[in-house]
Amino acid sequence: MNILELSQTRFSARKYTDEPVSDDDLNYIMECVRMAPSAVNRQPWKFVIVRNQKARESLWRAYDREWFRTAPLYIVCMKNNDECWTRRY
Repeated sequence: MNILELSQTRFSARKYTDEPVSDDDLNYIMECVRMAPSAVNRQPWKFVIVRNQKARESLWRAYDREWFRTAPLYIVCMKNNDECWTRRY
């Protein structure tokens, strides 16, 4: 699939099943994340996988949408602005 076809078939999920995400699927996703390109290969990000119910409820307070509550887990991306590459003029 080329990028145009991918863009034409994308969608935003607004409802999830209660089927758990398998370890194989999660490992595949995280490997894709790990290999994602970044400016000058800095990867100024960290990812946290949130499965714990209490932690999930804390995220619900930060983003109170019913569809968000139905996700079986969350992958939270955090960016370190001090490590980001910026063009120097």
